[in-house]
Amino acid sequence: MDCSILTGESIGVPVTVGDHVSAGTTNLLSPLVIQAKCLVAHSRLSEIASLVEAGIQSKTPIVQFANAIGGYFVVIVLLLAGLTFAGWATFSLELAINHAMTLLIVACPCALGLATPFTIAIAQARAARQQILVKSGDVFEHLQQPGTVWLDKTGTITEGKISVVEYQGETELIPAILAIEKQVVHPIANALLRDLVSTGELSETDHVEEVNTLPGYGVCGRINGATIAVGSEKLIEKMTLSISEPFKKQLNRYHQSGLTGIVIAVDGTVQAICAISDQIRPDASIAIEQLKSAGWKVGILSGDHVEVVNKVGKQLGIPEEMTFSQISPEQKLEIVKESSKQETTIMVGDGVNDSASLAAASVGIAVHGGAAVSLQAADVYINRPGLLGITALMQGAKKTVRTIRLNFAVSLSYNIIAAGLAMSGMINPIIAAILMPLSSLSVLTIAFLNPAFRVDQP
Repeated sequence: MDCSILTGESIGVPVTVGDHVSAGTTNLLSPLVIQAKCLVAHSRLSEIASLVEAGIQSKTPIVQFANAIGGYFVVIVLLLAGLTFAGWATFSLELAINHAMTLLIVACPCALGLATPFTIAIAQARAARQQILVKSGDVFEHLQQPGTVWLDKTGTITEGKISVVEYQGETELIPAILAIEKQVVHPIANALLRDLVSTGELSETDHVEEVNTLPGYGVCGRINGATIAVGSEKLIEKMTLSISEPFKKQLNRYHQSGLTGIVIAVDGTVQAICAISDQIRPDASIAIEQLKSAGWKVGILSGDHVEVVNKVGKQLGIPEEMTFSQISPEQKLEIVKESSKQETTIMVGDGVNDSASLAAASVGIAVHGGAAVSLQAADVYINRPGLLGITALMQGAKKTVRTIRLNFAVSLSYNIIAAGLAMSGMINPIIAAILMPLSSLSVLTIAFLNPAFRVDQP
């Protein structure tokens, strides 16, 4: 069974009579007779969907600084206008009305109101052009304080597809291997068919006969009277295959390297082996180093095997205590929830098994090729391969918040200086009417000059 939609494990899982199979998983080989044990509303996928909904609803939107002070601004301006009128009324009623009106004209809440949404809107538009889709401006604020970045393995750190990384043995066997593998539907068969370069084709008189799939082991068949078996290392014991010492040592090396060994036997003797793996993305190491340099802790949350996950973590310099393997979607959710209580937590994933964690994290990031439910749960969708989009998002977020703060400083400074000039009688209503739109224009100009997510920026 292909259980990757729930576990993230890239290699099929064998099942036998009495085993539990979940809705949403894919049968790869033999016909199955299954008994439904619960309604769809109580299935594993529905439970994960419920966790996603709960995670989204539990998020509290960050109240923007402008919204917090906007209400007070009007009250303060009205009070200052009253004080201006009262102060100047002792000298001249005409001057009192003139200066109070000047204050009401020149004081500009528009600049304060535009500072945040306009800067965020421009940043979101530029990020979208770089295939980084940010749903909410809250994301930029969350990314200011470094915390922990949790990465899913399959499809996020790795390519998400099995590839043949090495073949050792007689190349004359390859056409026969491909002929056998064409008879089955399986991720490993697909990898062999895609990556093994055939040195020739079987002749028209060569027929593949008696093809049998051995769930959890491999596949075997007969070509020109010879029995050819292709499968995992467990096939050696299953079919009592003889294997040479050099091949044994090579399979050992594959195992230590976190690779999966495949054996090819002819008439009971192993004559070739190959290694398959879900390859790490080329930019993964660079992206993780950049995250660490920026002060973030990086960890792996994966449903895959311990040896595979630990090997990936070691290759990328991730500490063993930050590497979690063979964990369920519910366990991922608990780890993310606990982490979120202590610090800013980012979850990066692509599958249904990541969706609840994406919704519960401070910022959930779905990566290129993700499942629909993960895109719904995430705050950000990076629609380009690799992990460097994450570092681009963080750099852009810092620049965007810096621009927002600059806009606030400019807007508040303008209002303080303008109010002082109006109250002291140094400007009249006409000058005030000219100055007022200039404050909004200055805020818009600064927002446009925001360096975040520019094409010429890293």
